[in-house]
Amino acid sequence: MRRGTVKVISGFTLIEMLVAIAIMAVMAGLSWRGLDAMATSKTHNDAYRQQVLALQAGLAQWGADWDAMMQPSLQTPLEATATSLRFVRQAPAQGPVDAGLVVVAYAQQPTDSQASTSTWVRWQSKPVTQHAGLANAWKQSATWLESMSQAPTPHDDSADRDGDGGKSVTLATISNWTTQFFVNNQWQDTPPPTSFVSAIAPFDAVRLHLELTHGQALTGLITRDWIVPSAGGTR
Repeated sequence: MRRGTVKVISGFTLIEMLVAIAIMAVMAGLSWRGLDAMATSKTHNDAYRQQVLALQAGLAQWGADWDAMMQPSLQTPLEATATSLRFVRQAPAQGPVDAGLVVVAYAQQPTDSQASTSTWVRWQSKPVTQHAGLANAWKQSATWLESMSQAPTPHDDSADRDGDGGKSVTLATISNWTTQFFVNNQWQDTPPPTSFVSAIAPFDAVRLHLELTHGQALTGLITRDWIVPSAGGTR
């Protein structure tokens, strides 16, 4: 009589399979959380880097504007208030040809009706080469400064706020900004709205105070000095 052979088939039990699936699910969840944290960190780092670069560009533009400033006079006025600043500077050179003059203005614009935060904004007129064009650009800057006192509406058109041929750009998110002028060997706060032609001119230096809001790459008070070249010293 021939004995029968028993064939044993080895494999995983149902419980072992369930345990393996559970372990794989946990590992996949942990891996996803790690990847999500890396992506979030990269997004935050990119946003902070953009904020730092924008602020650096704004401060560099501030210095470049003063470097090209025209000496205040009846034809090229300079005016400062507690919330705004505007003056005349040489237009950026366009090759060997003189590009003329431009009016630049800086202002603080509230971002909402409660004015909890504001933005530091710069405006520049288009280049002009005649006194009539300069006078018109000065009026345009006054119109723009007046518009900056109000928070933008959801349907606000920036082109309308910039005026004819002018262009504005947001430089930083701030809570406040002020300027001081070094006159007669001491720093003086910005006077009431007036032209320096009949006020505190001449000045030897300008000091910018920017109070950056929390939640940005850089926060707190930033101070930047610009010294008139003829006054000596370093910038």
